[in-house]
Amino acid sequence: RYKHKQCQTAFNLETAAQDFDGNRVHEGLGSPAFIQGYRLPDGKPIRVGLERFQAPELLFNPALNGKEEYSIQEVVINAINKCKLEQRRSISSQIIVQGGSTTSKGFELRLMSAIRRIKRLKGIKIKAPERRVEQAWQGGALLSTLSFFQDLCVKREDFLEYGAQIFHKRKAKDGVTKPLI
Repeated sequence: RYKHKQCQTAFNLETAAQDFDGNRVHEGLGSPAFIQGYRLPDGKPIRVGLERFQAPELLFNPALNGKEEYSIQEVVINAINKCKLEQRRSISSQIIVQGGSTTSKGFELRLMSAIRRIKRLKGIKIKAPERRVEQAWQGGALLSTLSFFQDLCVKREDFLEYGAQIFHKRKAKDGVTKPLI
């Protein structure tokens, strides 16, 4: 819950880091108002400052954590590019972000800016519904009621026997041999 209420998405993490100075006493990023106190579920108090910006930044720059993964803006652009050319404008004007990691303040504005920096798409609109954390769960619950859902699942026994390789075997069996994104 802390990340939903306190994290913020910076437009530029380096600038936020430079502006942050924990020793400053005047109002601003390094002020006592910026450094938030929080009590963990086990009762231990912590102080959080610049970390409020660093956590959401991992979605935009996974390399900060040593990950060779697509950034969220690359995932969105790749998904749009997989659509037919005549549908791309319509799709890019109907982007909806869901889930708890999208709740940091300024997330949708940063995502729009990051997408525009990579690809000059016109008419990009990103919607961030107020109840996007619950809606992601509701979507999963709905998916689980569909008739084909069990065919998408991996049985525990299969996972224990084959490990993560079961997902690669499943993709090859289904005829999908290239990465999904």
